[in-house]
Amino acid sequence: MLDAPTIDPHETERRAFDIARWATVEAREGKRVIVRAGEVLSGPIPWFAFRAGETVIWSPPSKGEQGLLLCPEGEIRLGLFFPGVESTAFPLPEGQAESIRFKDLARLSYDPEAHALDVALPPGGKASIAADVYVAGDLRASGDVVAGDISLRGHPHKDVQPGAGLSGGPMPS
Repeated sequence: MLDAPTIDPHETERRAFDIARWATVEAREGKRVIVRAGEVLSGPIPWFAFRAGETVIWSPPSKGEQGLLLCPEGEIRLGLFFPGVESTAFPLPEGQAESIRFKDLARLSYDPEAHALDVALPPGGKASIAADVYVAGDLRASGDVVAGDISLRGHPHKDVQPGAGLSGGPMPS
């Protein structure tokens, strides 16, 4: 009969204590993060992605972001970081709208109570939609609409009158 291994109760207690810790991102290395939990610095470990199957949500944690480090058997090298804990460095937005805010302050938010989608880009930001687009209802713009080099507001019409005269711009609605 084999002797049962001796288990140090202090080691068992340490491992139990080390299973879950608050941690802060120190650096990101590709698809891994290095986190600090108190005096302990991890090696590169994965973080929890909200989706990683047929649908993927890729949103790497930021340096300084806080979260929970789960370490199976108390082993940090086996750890998984769960980002997203509010901190003074990264406060969460207020209000009922669900939102995504980016480093450059671009924002996408949806208010389900008001049924309102809001997309805001910083100065110089660009938006691109690659799809066949159908708009049901009116499409309004506070500025000009330009397709290619043709301005909806300011383009003249050739050959509307006999000769080489040009018509004025579009009539306001």
